[in-house]
Amino acid sequence: MSRRNKSILLLLVLAVSAFFFVFRKNERQTARARNLTYQTFSAENGWGYRIFTDDTLLLIQQDVIPGMPGNDGFNSEAKAAATANLVISKIRNGLFPPTVSPAELDSLGVL
Repeated sequence: MSRRNKSILLLLVLAVSAFFFVFRKNERQTARARNLTYQTFSAENGWGYRIFTDDTLLLIQQDVIPGMPGNDGFNSEAKAAATANLVISKIRNGLFPPTVSPAELDSLGVL
């Protein structure tokens, strides 16, 4: 086998290995994203939420209303919970970071 053929074979093996490594990593992240929970909490400036993975690892802590200017928290626990559920849904659909727009907050009745 010539040196050129060996180089091509090596590159092909590396490309296939990299593909499977990335594919398996994405598969593990997707599986982890299916097991998310949230917890609401009362803070100094209103209500917030925390999102955890199934192994109780804190993934997100949101003390203020996302996508809005200022440092105000949610004015009710129910509004914090509704937003946490939206964020979990976005993560499960592969969106990370899970940005939240004012229009989405309005449709949830948060604003």
